[in-house]
Amino acid sequence: MGYLSNADLDVLIVGAGPTGLTMAAEAARFGLRYRIIDQASHGALESRALVVQARTLEQFERYELAQRAVERGRQHRRIRIYSDGARILEASFDDDVTANYPFVLFLPQSETERLLTEHVEAQGGAIEREVALEYFEEREHGVECVVVGKSGARDTITAAYLIGADGANSTVRSVLGMPFEAASPDFEFFLGDLRLDGDAPGDELAIHLRGGNLVFLGRIDETHCRVLVALREHPGAPEPQLEDFQQAIDLVGIENLRVSDPRWMAAFCVGERKTPAYSRGRVFLAGDATNIHSPVGGQGMNSGIQDAANLMWKIALVESRRARPLLIESYDRERKPVSEAVLQETAVAVRAATASNWLLERIRDGILSRIGSIDAFQDRLRGTVSQLGLNYRHSPVVCECGGSSKLMAGDRAPDCEVIDETGARFRIFDLLKEPLHTAFLVAPPEDADLQRFTRLFSTYRDIMHGVVLVDGDEQFRANYMQDVGSLFVVRPDGYIGFRGSPRDLEALEAWADGLFLVPSQR
Repeated sequence: MGYLSNADLDVLIVGAGPTGLTMAAEAARFGLRYRIIDQASHGALESRALVVQARTLEQFERYELAQRAVERGRQHRRIRIYSDGARILEASFDDDVTANYPFVLFLPQSETERLLTEHVEAQGGAIEREVALEYFEEREHGVECVVVGKSGARDTITAAYLIGADGANSTVRSVLGMPFEAASPDFEFFLGDLRLDGDAPGDELAIHLRGGNLVFLGRIDETHCRVLVALREHPGAPEPQLEDFQQAIDLVGIENLRVSDPRWMAAFCVGERKTPAYSRGRVFLAGDATNIHSPVGGQGMNSGIQDAANLMWKIALVESRRARPLLIESYDRERKPVSEAVLQETAVAVRAATASNWLLERIRDGILSRIGSIDAFQDRLRGTVSQLGLNYRHSPVVCECGGSSKLMAGDRAPDCEVIDETGARFRIFDLLKEPLHTAFLVAPPEDADLQRFTRLFSTYRDIMHGVVLVDGDEQFRANYMQDVGSLFVVRPDGYIGFRGSPRDLEALEAWADGLFLVPSQR
């Protein structure tokens, strides 16, 4: 693609967990020169981050990994919350008609990393193990990085951009001088992958509350379940024992359920933490290097993967001088508010779930019982948990011109079946696999300036492609169509960058001119 930096690499990725591996997958997708290093000798061996959300599976479709992930994992199609043994809320993911994956997938982190590693290696990449970042310093045209290998030998690498996907104890964040800001006090959890005999959950995720105590249950496979426990009064032992889980299950009023045969058990202390910024100059932070929150909701790993989806295409366009620096600067402006909203909602959920005052418990249970069946609440809950409802509507690099279609600029572009002007049938996501912006001119009126629409792609031929859509399935009509026709540009990360009507072609051209560079400007 003609990347023009004088650096040794376009990108150095520090950290080879799910976030770093997705960064590498995205770098390969856009043809970037990259290296990915990790100081550990191997990837995850335990289940760890077990939850793969629907938005992550949509991202995995671009790597042809989604179906393999689904085949290896366990689907959960509903959430049920119980208080003192009585059900107070139920939500079903099957009710989200825009979701290709109407479920929460349980897939051990070791398997997620294995799938991503296989993909990265198939694209010609390699994970460099037992290599640590020691120090870096930003220069005029890149970041000079000192790395240390297993033997102790040092190497200096100059990368146009440095990405810290190196977890909660991030070296990149430390060298930047960006300590975490505490957003809440620490809370103790312990979890295990245990055999459950008795009335164990099937395809549901169950949360049991009582007296400020919380027990979460979700099936991993035919024999074992993930059990997550938060107790108001817990001795804080460094290693939980099997009897600790049984006592917690009994404490919250779950009857006829016995634990045994632990595969893995761990205790940890978590408080909400966030970094003041996601980037500084040519250095970016992602995943757990940016924020830490409780495991309730299973958002952490998925948020890091979406950081990668948001960032790498911007680096690719700016580094190849096909886009203005404003584009890459929007990473912080887009991802930080979204992650902070997830952080806040998770914190509120944990505080509500662990309320120990009997009056607060009654108020909480009463509210959830009343609003739990309201469609708007159910939609919000599903959208938040699955990450399908997260958006960038307030981003400085999206343009909303109005209209009657259901979607707005900054929203995720949902999949559906469509028909183009030649009569060909295909799915929206088929078009989005290309590492380009994709423009949809939907049901244009007879006086639409199709030549002007086509000319735009000639001007930005290595950035954008387009298609005229005349009809589609029910979801297409509900989301994309409006009375006077619609005009959408979907970004490489699957979010809508521009929305208007065929009469807004001038606004579309102005938006494109404000972000992208034509060949004569590069």
